[in-house]
Amino acid sequence: MTRYIVSAFLIIPLLTSLAAQPAQGQPSGPQAKSQKEVNGLNLCMAAPDHDSRIEFCEQFLADFQKTEFKEAAYQLIFGAYQQKNDFENVLIYGEKTLEVNPDNAYVLVTMGWVIPLRTRQFDLDKDEKLSRAEGYAKRALSIIPTLPPPNPSVTEDDWLLAKKDLMSQAHEALGTIALKRRDYVEAETSYRQALTISTKQTGTMFYQIAEALKGQKKYDEALSMLDQSIARGGRKLPNGKDAAEAMKTELTKLKTSGAAPQQ
Repeated sequence: MTRYIVSAFLIIPLLTSLAAQPAQGQPSGPQAKSQKEVNGLNLCMAAPDHDSRIEFCEQFLADFQKTEFKEAAYQLIFGAYQQKNDFENVLIYGEKTLEVNPDNAYVLVTMGWVIPLRTRQFDLDKDEKLSRAEGYAKRALSIIPTLPPPNPSVTEDDWLLAKKDLMSQAHEALGTIALKRRDYVEAETSYRQALTISTKQTGTMFYQIAEALKGQKKYDEALSMLDQSIARGGRKLPNGKDAAEAMKTELTKLKTSGAAPQQ
């Protein structure tokens, strides 16, 4: 679950700089009330691994129950569980973060993306899961355009690019939700929007469009997208194989055998 970590640095306030100056003027954003709180927060930020980060942040939240950094601490735990591929705790701490700030775009987008990926076709609660994920993604899309920069050090240009990528990721989430619903036309639309907005067009993005086209039996268009995917590194699976290459082989065989519809 590493897709959205890159965007996190722009969504989380720069905790270290904010926490390190509890007595200097009145900086905007959350403020630490004591040096002990600063030290606890710095432990969270400097944790050497995911398990340590979870432990330090949990201790920080227990020690400073009225901290103004509760959202940030929850989000750090959320991110650590995301990196550990611990789906259940990703959901738990995503919800905890959103209870503090319902407009946390990073968490909204990530929840909208993670849930459909972990939803299987025959799950009894499939519809509920997908509706929940859709709500997160659509809420993100509604608030991202007007989000202010999280810190004065983030330039206007950098923030614009970051927001474009977040919106792209939200559209990608909606595409995956539609794919799980077997609404291939809607999936194609959302995936193409994600591709258009993104600042970096990856092999995975072209592969996803190919999946939606395959579902519509538009095999020639799907093959074109797969070629573009492969040119950008394809979509690598955990076993090291390339899903784009595999689908290209499958569709090529279909066309050669005459089983594919004429386009």
